[in-house]
Amino acid sequence: TNNWWGDDSGPSGAGPGTGDSVSEHVLYTPWTGYDSVDSDGDGWPNLAETQAGTNPNDGSDYPIQNTFYVGEAGGDDSNLGDSAHPLKTLHGGVQRINVLGDQGYLIHLAAGTYNLASEGVDTPIILSQNTMIVGPGAVLDGAGDHAGVANPWTTGLVVSSGAEQVLLWGLTIQNFSEGIRISSEGGCVSLADVNVEGCTTGLLVVETYQTRMDLFGSSIVGCGTGVKF
Repeated sequence: TNNWWGDDSGPSGAGPGTGDSVSEHVLYTPWTGYDSVDSDGDGWPNLAETQAGTNPNDGSDYPIQNTFYVGEAGGDDSNLGDSAHPLKTLHGGVQRINVLGDQGYLIHLAAGTYNLASEGVDTPIILSQNTMIVGPGAVLDGAGDHAGVANPWTTGLVVSSGAEQVLLWGLTIQNFSEGIRISSEGGCVSLADVNVEGCTTGLLVVETYQTRMDLFGSSIVGCGTGVKF
C-alpha cells in the first residue's frame, strides 16, 4: 500500500525496479491518480504534500511555500513546485498560488516557449495574488487555433483585482489579441525588461483604479495598438 506508481499496471520501469506489472497472488493498493487529488481541500495536491512531508489528509497540515519553479525538467503541475519538484506549466503555477492564502509569491519561469501545445490548455492566465514572475528567456506565445473555444487564451496575462503588487521581469509576450490586460485596483504593476510583440493590443488597461504602472527597459513593438486605456 501507499506506493505511487502512476498507474495500476505498475511503475513501467521507473524507480529502483524494472517490473511493470504485479504478479498473481499479490494484493496491493497503489495510489492510482493520487497526484492530482487534493484529499483535504487545502489547495495542495496529495503528491505535493507527500513531497513536502505534510499530511495530505489533514487540512491543517500543509506546505508553507511562496516561491515556485515552473518549466524545469521533470515538471508536473501536481508537484510541490520547489526547485527539486518543479511545476510544468505557467497556468499550473498561477492556478496554484491563486488558491493559496493572500501573500506575496515568486514564480521562477524557466527559459523556453509556453504556448497552447506546451501548456495543454486554451484558457487565460489570470493573476489574482501579489506575484513576481521572473522569466529571462521565457516566451508566452499565443499563436495557434482557438476555434470553438468559449474562453480562449487570447490574452497573454491578466492582472486582476486582488493582485495589487505585480512584477513581470524578462518575459517576452507575443502573438496575442491582448498582450497584457490590467484590471487591478490600487497598488503597482511593473514591467522590467518585458517585450510585448506582434499583438493586436500590446497593453490594455481597463477597469483599473489608482494603479501605478512602471515600465523599466520594456518594449511594446509591432502591435496594432501599443497601449490602450
